[in-house]
Amino acid sequence: MTKQAWGIILLSSVLFLQAEGEIRSLSQVFVQGGGLLDSDEDKCLDTIIFSIIIPDKPTAAEIALAADISARANFESLAQDMALVKKESQLAKNSESESLILVGSRLRLLQNLKAKGRLPFPDLGPSQGAVFLVNFDGQTCLAVAAGSDEALLGTGRAFFLRWPYFWEIWGREDGPTYFRLESDLAKFWEEEKIEAPETAVRAALY
Repeated sequence: MTKQAWGIILLSSVLFLQAEGEIRSLSQVFVQGGGLLDSDEDKCLDTIIFSIIIPDKPTAAEIALAADISARANFESLAQDMALVKKESQLAKNSESESLILVGSRLRLLQNLKAKGRLPFPDLGPSQGAVFLVNFDGQTCLAVAAGSDEALLGTGRAFFLRWPYFWEIWGREDGPTYFRLESDLAKFWEEEKIEAPETAVRAALY
């Protein structure tokens, strides 16, 4: 898998009201109101509000990536949650207040969406992977898919372990991040006096 990520930017046609705990951009995975909450308003994130969904019979790569995402989420939160990873058959028990991170192209949910033509990258090659937003039951969820187990693990680690950076980690204040991309685009619209809807990073292809 090549060490290059392409961010695909989609502009919302209208300004949306984001539900608490719903990830509406790749910049919002580990932030207040996106994947995490500050439940006691002490300016420290302390609650993880998403579940990580894997197939009922996961491969070693799917399990490893789910564990990596769980570890990163718990690193970002004061309170630990060791039960973030769930099998797809447990989706019916999922709380409506939780967002979902979907791991692997083998998930029936993603296969059904692919059959309906609702995936941004329906045919990923064995060396390709993608992280993208997808709508499920009226809620926006984050998905990571790939054309092979090796690409899935590489894609997931490149995104979740380096987030909020596109690739190289420069430090808290420097380097290309999803936040900076959205901010730079908003500034450009303003400087050019262009009325533009809210900007969100909807997908990254690896």
